[in-house]
Amino acid sequence: RLTLRLALLVALGAVPLLFVGFAPWLVPVVLVYNALLAACPIADGLAAPRPERALRVERAVDEKLSLGAANPVIVDVRNLTSGPLRVTVRDEPPYQFALDSPAQRVLLLGADRDARITYHLTPAAKGDFYFGDLFVEYPGRLGLVARQGRIPAAQLVKVYPNLREMEKFELLARRGV
Repeated sequence: RLTLRLALLVALGAVPLLFVGFAPWLVPVVLVYNALLAACPIADGLAAPRPERALRVERAVDEKLSLGAANPVIVDVRNLTSGPLRVTVRDEPPYQFALDSPAQRVLLLGADRDARITYHLTPAAKGDFYFGDLFVEYPGRLGLVARQGRIPAAQLVKVYPNLREMEKFELLARRGV
């Protein structure tokens, strides 16, 4: 994916064309600039490591979730590269669940560092539901392109009645309250 930085550099390269009528020698300068500008995003994209080599991303969620309760979801992210990365991580929880915060976060990870994203989801119905994959995006070293990747993490979860609430109800029933 191309970035805003690249778009600004392309726009900057067009400015000298406004003055070509006054200074015809600008034409070769603009051509050289544009040739270099065309090569830089390609080099930036090729130099950016593939997501499976740059990051380790894993989701931890219980296979059995409680209906109507806030169930935690943890996404662990580790930077496997030798430099810092600004990573956008997006999870795909079941769309039927209510979330307490967005399932997408931007992380600044130092070299060989970990980060943890925690959010809670509340199922509204019993049954089987599916989490999708995890998606990551991070810029190349020059910031001209952004590398995107999909981390396979599809997972089935089952939603049951809230067992903790049932235990509380049974305890109150035994006490006669």
